[in-house]
Amino acid sequence: MVNLFILAALLLCSAFFSGSETALFSLSKIRVRRLQVENVKNARTLAYLLNRPRTLIITILTGNMLVNILASSMASSIALKLFGDRGLGISIGIMTLLILTFGEITPKVISIKNSERISLFVAPYILFFSRLVLPLRKILGYIVDFLEPIASRKIKRDQEDLNEEEVKKAVEIGTRFGALDKKEEEMIRGVFKFNDKTARDVIVPPQRIVAVDISTPLDTIRSIITKKELSRMPIFENNLDNIVGMLYAKDLIVAGQKGEFALRDILRKPFYVAEDINLDDLLREFRKHRIHMALVKNKGGRLAGLVTLQDLLEEIIGQIRDIKEQSP
Repeated sequence: MVNLFILAALLLCSAFFSGSETALFSLSKIRVRRLQVENVKNARTLAYLLNRPRTLIITILTGNMLVNILASSMASSIALKLFGDRGLGISIGIMTLLILTFGEITPKVISIKNSERISLFVAPYILFFSRLVLPLRKILGYIVDFLEPIASRKIKRDQEDLNEEEVKKAVEIGTRFGALDKKEEEMIRGVFKFNDKTARDVIVPPQRIVAVDISTPLDTIRSIITKKELSRMPIFENNLDNIVGMLYAKDLIVAGQKGEFALRDILRKPFYVAEDINLDDLLREFRKHRIHMALVKNKGGRLAGLVTLQDLLEEIIGQIRDIKEQSP
């Protein structure tokens, strides 16, 4: 009876290692980072393990191998006592079925659907076991280091990049089986949509741009910036097609502290882009020039609208709740 309890415990350990492997390697870096930011219990331990994937996989496979060998040996011992010489064959058949069903398939299926919760639960135990088997893990690591270059030379790997449709399908499958959550799926799909759009698709049209004539009193401008919570705004002369500069709220504050000044003296040069510029290229321009706002011109040279860095980021990650750069 004791032997049966030990055998059951070993099968549970096999399920633990198999399920841990599936759960841990199903988590994306984005999800792990989110758990850390939210200060979820065991999130730091989880991140520590996943940042060392080679060590992690050796640890898990070592544990799984040890418990499966012990379980098979225990089953053989029990079967030989009960059935004599025929017991060995019987134990092999029964243990194959038990390990596949309860030690591999079932825990992996459960772990795919509950990867985040299971990963957080098993992380400290896997870390403890990793330290416990450190000498054995080191030896296996050296063997892997020796064999990996040999295997790499003999195996021809497919170097073709995944196309967009394949990635989208992978994202769909990952979401369906719980490897990605809905927010992560939307973000990845947003990246593909982002590449297909131009400035024309995200601009604030002229009639919605918050801008003032250069002749506007400074007190009025300060009031508009405060009320609209703007960090920068265009300044025009006579009409919007004649933008004379960009006013930064911080420049206005600094200049005001120094005494009297002319508005034109603190304006920054406006940055223009064509309305058909790809959003990916526009984002590069923002990074290159270290700006957060650009004016968009149409083919006729007239003002088509305004676009901000926030507009671009929202195309990928959704609405940003932050200080407004340009309000409708």
